[in-house]
Parts: sequence; C-alpha cells; structure tokens
Amino acid sequence: MGFFIVFEGGEGNGKSTQIKLITKALEQKGFSVFNAREPGGPEISEKVRELVMNPKYKGKIGARTEMFLYMVARAQHTEEWIISKLKEYDFYISDRYALSSVGYQGYGRGLLKEVKQCNEIATQGIVPDLTIILDISAKKGLEKMSTDEFGEKDRLEQEPLNFHEQVNQGFLQEAKLDPDRMKVIPYLENQPEQMHQQILSHVLKLVEKNN
Repeated sequence: MGFFIVFEGGEGNGKSTQIKLITKALEQKGFSVFNAREPGGPEISEKVRELVMNPKYKGKIGARTEMFLYMVARAQHTEEWIISKLKEYDFYISDRYALSSVGYQGYGRGLLKEVKQCNEIATQGIVPDLTIILDISAKKGLEKMSTDEFGEKDRLEQEPLNFHEQVNQGFLQEAKLDPDRMKVIPYLENQPEQMHQQILSHVLKLVEKNN
C-alpha cells in the first residue's frame, strides 16, 4: 500500500510548484508517484469541477449545494482512483482533498459539522498519511493567483478577502488538532527550493517511520 499525501492551504500558496518538486524528487529516488487534484481526477469528478468552480455560477450556488458538489467529486475520486491506485503506486499525491472542504465550506461557509460528517462518507474513512498545509496570507495569495483555467478567477477565488482569511485560519486550526499528520509550511517568497526541502524532510520521515 502506497503513501497518501495531500497538499492543502489557501489560494496562491504555490501548491502546484511544490507538488512538481516533490514528485520529481521521489521519482529520482526510485519511487512511483501518481498525481491527482480535487475537485477532479476521474471523468465524473472533472465534470463536477467544471460546474462548481466556474465563475459564471457566482452567486447561483447555495452553500450546502456547494458542499455536496465537492463531496460528489470526492466520492468518485476516492472510489475510482484512490482505493485502487494506492495499491499500485508508492505515493499518491493529491492537490487538495477532504481538508479543503473543511476549510472552505466548513470554516468559510459555517458548515463545519455537516462537512465533517459528509467527508466521512465521501472518503470512505480514508485519511491521508501526510497533509502539507502551505501557509500564505490571504491577501498575498489572492494577489498571486493566475487565471488559466477559466480565463478569470474561479468562483471561489472571487470571494471577498475576509472569506479567504476565515478559510486560512481554518486550515491552521485543523493542523493543531492532528500535528503528526498535518505539517504547516510557511510560504517563502521566491524561495520554492527552501520550502521543498522542508516538505521532502517530512515525506522521508514518513517513509522511514513505516519501514
């Protein structure tokens, strides 16, 4: 069974860069790595992504509807990919997973209890071996956002600053509840390699601990 690693945190925190760096480092060490993202992955989950993140639906999706749409994508992702591919690869690395719903819909939308209950069902109780939370201020993160996917900021990126501040605080609060599994890495401007070395250290410790 492979290791399940998830990258989390607020917008513009450099997750994509760090996932590329850790994937390359692990593959150079001879490990097999599978990359995924949420919402997304399997075809059904990608279809949900097109709906729930599309800026044209801004103001049209209710908080609980939003929560359930993310859960639909997650349930399919877990069922179709995670369960099987954890048996095939040494590492399954996902750009976001259940903690994102805790942060965005739980703390951001005020649905924390409901989110945690639904996550149990959608994930079938699967918990990442290691969650890396990249911590950047909401203001700086939003300033760094790119608009590649929809040609403009996606629906959640367009939420006001105070929403994103609540989300970011939610990630940090959750990290305190499970410090063994969740590691907070401060964002370092123009220093991705320094961040990568911290992350790699946590990943290698996980491997050593389980060998």
